[in-house]
Amino acid sequence: MSFSNPSSIGEDIQTAEIENLAVTTAKIADNAVTGAKTSGVLALAGTKYVPQDTTIGNYTDMVLPVVSSGYVISEVDNDQGTNVDSVFSGAGDEFGAHLVTGSSAYVGVAVKTVSAYLRKTGGVADIIKMMVRNSSDVQQGDYSDGFAHNTLTAGYTKKTFTFATAIVLASGDRLLIAYPFGDASNRLYYYYTSSDTFDSTDSQYSKWGGSSFTDSNYDMRYYVNEGLFGCLSNAEINPAFYGDNQSALYPVGFAIKKGSAMTETQIKIRGSTDATFTDAETLRTINTSDMTADVWYYVVCNIPAVAVRYFQIYGASGSSLVLDIGGFKVLTKTESELEIESGFKAISVSDATLTDAGD
Repeated sequence: MSFSNPSSIGEDIQTAEIENLAVTTAKIADNAVTGAKTSGVLALAGTKYVPQDTTIGNYTDMVLPVVSSGYVISEVDNDQGTNVDSVFSGAGDEFGAHLVTGSSAYVGVAVKTVSAYLRKTGGVADIIKMMVRNSSDVQQGDYSDGFAHNTLTAGYTKKTFTFATAIVLASGDRLLIAYPFGDASNRLYYYYTSSDTFDSTDSQYSKWGGSSFTDSNYDMRYYVNEGLFGCLSNAEINPAFYGDNQSALYPVGFAIKKGSAMTETQIKIRGSTDATFTDAETLRTINTSDMTADVWYYVVCNIPAVAVRYFQIYGASGSSLVLDIGGFKVLTKTESELEIESGFKAISVSDATLTDAGD
């Protein structure tokens, strides 16, 4: 190291006594410059990012997602309770329904998948499916996919039904299993709960008795949209959705999946300290042509100047297109975690290309 004033040797070194460019990277020991000496995270903000993390378990889901139009798919039930063995018998029945009433947590939910524990006696080749009927007993949307009764076993197996297009539930709807082929020798058994553990009297176990439904204050053991999170907008200019991460932290990456209905060509991910996004900062721009539908992509982003709580994805093409996000998770760090990170690099928020390394 060289000094502009040799008399300072042995004394405290002042800024004026260090020649320009005299302190180089090679002269600084690893971990010698801490966050406290660089104004903390502000020294990294906007110019640095943490290397890609491809472990999905390190990312967290947001809550309270909101879309500008269309609907959100997220996990809503999966209630716990005592399993009660129930039996269906008699041809022509559709049975095992959740009746959605009043202010049920199901109202407004876009149902994409439903899982249930089922078992059988006998075995027929007829297909078991899920369906939705409204308060006037009119079917809503299409049947789900299904499976043959004779593929079940004598013991309970968790089976998942998937609707090709999500069905948004309304008050008075019944979400039910359709099995109109059974008889005393070919029965279908399912679980319900002996107490209402989901949302009190707002959704009820409902069973078809041949000519009408009988409702009781229990819950079907349905698992609705299990593990799912995503949104599908209507076709519009700048469709968007946002979610609440519940606490203000520093985002360093995102895990994101494109849905198969996506027509929006470019998306932006923004962070904000509040849900109005008046102070929103763009964290990444992505061309959706770089993504394959239903595949997780691990995207890095620059560290923002302040910790943020809310995140928004919106279509940035300026055309009337559909935003279909099949999954979105956030990777965050605290200020103290960032101050001890190494290997920071910088990335342009306006560079919309996406590589395997997430940058």
